[in-house]
Amino acid sequence: MGIRWSCATRRQDLQAVKMDGLAWAAERHEETLGKLFANLTQKAEDAIRWYQHSRRPKKRGAISLRVGAILLGAAAGFLPLLSQMLGRDGKLAFAPAWASVAVGLAATLLVLDRFFGCTSAWIRYIKAELSIQHLLEQFQLDWQAELAMGDAQHDKKKVQRFLERAKRFLSQVNQIVRDETNAWIEEFKSTLKQIDELVKAQEAATAPAGLNVDVTNGDECEDGWTLTIDEGAERACRGRTAGLRGLAPGIHVVRVAGKIEGVDRQAEVTAAVPAGAVATVQLTLC
Repeated sequence: MGIRWSCATRRQDLQAVKMDGLAWAAERHEETLGKLFANLTQKAEDAIRWYQHSRRPKKRGAISLRVGAILLGAAAGFLPLLSQMLGRDGKLAFAPAWASVAVGLAATLLVLDRFFGCTSAWIRYIKAELSIQHLLEQFQLDWQAELAMGDAQHDKKKVQRFLERAKRFLSQVNQIVRDETNAWIEEFKSTLKQIDELVKAQEAATAPAGLNVDVTNGDECEDGWTLTIDEGAERACRGRTAGLRGLAPGIHVVRVAGKIEGVDRQAEVTAAVPAGAVATVQLTLC
């Protein structure tokens, strides 16, 4: 019995189907070998067509995502310059931070390309298609060479050689498909791992932070002192210290104000607050 792959539709997976109707009676060797040859060549042709059909959407996706990433990367370099060139009276036409947005979008397109495997699958499919095409041509020529050596109808040794060549061809085609599939599995697992690591890194980079504020002479304030973070609301505090939790990581401006001996005093400092950590700043009202 042999194996034939069915590829009736464009996106249908390759399926193994048993070949029927092979009879090995001496008087039917020629007919049976003809059926075997037809089934094996059909198998290879189905695999070639599957790769041809499957690589087309991968090719379109790869080109679209890669070109988009290139254009966005180029835009990231031009945006700060355009902001200055198009601005008037010393003012920028738009925020240069849009360059960072373009870089982020370009990186996102590259991640999508890796996740869906567009570029890598396109290359794998072309390679597998060409390899199977090469094997098919060799198999057809070898088969014709055996036939040209004489009538194989009553020669059991020649029939055995035909079967050995058919077995080798089937094994080679299956190995190409198996290698391509294994490469896809390993690539997909690797991509999922990288995406998980990226998500964890982003979560760690945006984890809420904390800030301890130490006002060295805060306990001298008559009615306590006020604490302001960036442009937020004032917070009334007493004593020397105050703690803040749930801050976004990054640079924050810390302002304190109070009255000591009837004189308004204040202080300000810039604090770098790392993600998921608690920073400490010290100020003195003056």
